[in-house]
Amino acid sequence: MTALKLFSKDQPRDEASLQSIIKPGRMSIGPDLAKRILDGANYDRQRKVRTDALRRAITMVKSDAFIEGLQIWFARCQGHLYLIDGQHRLSGVWLSGVERVFDIQIIACVDLDEVHANYIRFDRFGRRRSDAEVLTGIQLAHGLGIEKKMALAAWKAAAIIADNFPTKLSTATSNLPTDEARADYVYGMSAEVVAYAEAVSYADCAIKLGMQVPGLVAVALLTYRDQPAKAKEFWEGVAMDDGLRRGDPRHTLVKSLRGRDMRGGHLGGARVAATAWNAFYEGRQLTVIKFISTEVRIAGVKRAK
Repeated sequence: MTALKLFSKDQPRDEASLQSIIKPGRMSIGPDLAKRILDGANYDRQRKVRTDALRRAITMVKSDAFIEGLQIWFARCQGHLYLIDGQHRLSGVWLSGVERVFDIQIIACVDLDEVHANYIRFDRFGRRRSDAEVLTGIQLAHGLGIEKKMALAAWKAAAIIADNFPTKLSTATSNLPTDEARADYVYGMSAEVVAYAEAVSYADCAIKLGMQVPGLVAVALLTYRDQPAKAKEFWEGVAMDDGLRRGDPRHTLVKSLRGRDMRGGHLGGARVAATAWNAFYEGRQLTVIKFISTEVRIAGVKRAK
């Protein structure tokens, strides 16, 4: 699953001549032209070539069963041509030395934001882009001003919240069917995400790791939304772990985080966090975190999607 750097972003771009060559419709592309496209028109924020996908691409283009007309997508924006889908297929052509016929598609874009929007819609060759790769494309961490790991945790937590803490992972994101919808959902909770990220920044490495479990983050974001003052006291207290005493639900949660005790499937973190939060919110002591029901109950929080 290694990522390869086959093409330099510092390579002089050959855009003028490429734009006179690359036209919509069926087009035969050989190794030399494939490399010219990859060096001269590849999107600057394109994902790196992966060895597993590259092997499949080489096998595909070399096969006698190759089907002509597979699509290669470009975006044309402000006089520039950008390859936004087909990097692995063209890499396979170049490395295998085989010429193949592709169906060229060109999208006219008014600005780079529209180029981005089209780029992130495409699946990776042979598999979906990972969450981390999607976030790199849409620059969620930069947009929110938080660390990448925290942005990824919020991205995953959004699906859990939107689907009302589904017990089965396969049902997650049914209410956020596209990357754009999920990004909008996260940005809609930007104040809560930033506030929680600030709390997490106080934690040492062991606690921070636990505080970035998506299920736990989902609980935290809802508490910041509906009980901001109490949530700040709770989550900053957990992160700082300074003088917490036995019986304090924050102390008990810290023990679970340090022991990496997030049992209970993909919602384990949510159940652990909700149990500690409920005791803190209700003014109860808590020394052991136990839960029987699969339901995630969060005191003081509205569960409307």
